[in-house]
Amino acid sequence: MDNRGPQRPPLDRGTRASLRSNPTCNGATTQTVFTTQLSSLTPRTQLVTLTVGGNDLGSVAVATACAAGPSVACQAAIDAALTLLAAPPNGPSVLATRLAATYGAVATAAPRADILVTGYPYLFEPPVRGQPNAAVVLALNNATAALNATIKATVAATAGAGVEISYVDVTAGFAGHGIGSERPFLHATGPDALHPTARGYRVYAKALSRALVYC
Repeated sequence: MDNRGPQRPPLDRGTRASLRSNPTCNGATTQTVFTTQLSSLTPRTQLVTLTVGGNDLGSVAVATACAAGPSVACQAAIDAALTLLAAPPNGPSVLATRLAATYGAVATAAPRADILVTGYPYLFEPPVRGQPNAAVVLALNNATAALNATIKATVAATAGAGVEISYVDVTAGFAGHGIGSERPFLHATGPDALHPTARGYRVYAKALSRALVYC
């Protein structure tokens, strides 16, 4: 639940969803879900949408360290994020463990709800040969792919335990609209940096609306 912005279109517009609560906030982590957001759920809640995990990896710190291009600080920030995504030989990764606990807590707080967990868009368009900072762009996009893979796998494992939970991919809707493109769907700077624009939130709303058809 770490997306925010006054320009978000309501998910219930044109769908059968009726939104009763929106505790999302900028900078939220899995711990934030436990401390400030689970209280919004009740046994009568029928739908929960959730986007979380990026801030656990320090996404803003990574982007800040890498904004000027390749550097020791940039690589260190990326490596720190990947460490949380790396699974040891005999267990899940740190982030997977956090996500599993979060999804379980949501399911306990709202046992009748369908839970839709969205992934993250790639921040930048795939780099072309000779593009400045191509190595950084590729590393950041690869980290996003690893994050989405972890989220998707953890959702699948949670669903396998009997929870009504599904993963919703948003990468296709943002293709061609990363930061630096002619029409980006993500803010590059400002208080909403790395978060969707109004068009980006429409991509999320459409993806979630399509997923609702199958719930």
